[in-house]
Amino acid sequence: MKRVTTNHLLAITIIVNVSCFVSACGSRQKAHFNRGVAYYNRGQLEQSIAEYQKAIQINPNFAQARNNLGNVYYNQSKLEEAVVEYQRAIAINPNYAKAHYNLGVVYHQQGKLEEAIVQYQQAIASISQEGKRGNNDGVIYSDPGRLVFGMAADNPTTNPNYARAHYYLAQIYSVKNEKEPAIEWLQKAIVLEAGLMEYSKVDRGLDNIRQSPEFQRLLNSQ
Repeated sequence: MKRVTTNHLLAITIIVNVSCFVSACGSRQKAHFNRGVAYYNRGQLEQSIAEYQKAIQINPNFAQARNNLGNVYYNQSKLEEAVVEYQRAIAINPNYAKAHYNLGVVYHQQGKLEEAIVQYQQAIASISQEGKRGNNDGVIYSDPGRLVFGMAADNPTTNPNYARAHYYLAQIYSVKNEKEPAIEWLQKAIVLEAGLMEYSKVDRGLDNIRQSPEFQRLLNSQ
């Protein structure tokens, strides 16, 4: 029979204790994250910030918490703080579609259109990778209603196809007076979320393409 030495017992004890510690930390960070979501949904933003920060203190690589913290800052109009958290989330997970989308929304609102294009396109490109990692319950989006005249301020989609990322790309290209890509992205957006056609009829961001024959054909095809 193999003899178990004191050193072996010490090693086993350390492994078990580390395992228990990691498990406890995981439970604590999830509890803080869930409380952050609950406070956010009740409009208690300062409490939400405190909970997300506690979760991040336990696990600095908690990308979902950083994304959600960015959204709290966004809803407080603290855009630079929001950008920092979205960028940190992306640094942790470069294929984090939600964080790319949210960062695109902020850049869009700031008028940084080229940067917004990159982030929206990265969000769309990252959808399949994000799906492989799971749906990340509790992860929230920045408010898309600030960018589209008449659009409801709700989550961009219940099905993570990022129709609104496509729509916002159409909007940006329209503002840049690049009609061909604007129509192309708008058509893709409407395929994914048919209701966006109605928004496109009144959205000032699409004024530059609304009278074009291509837009009229798209309108008549619906």
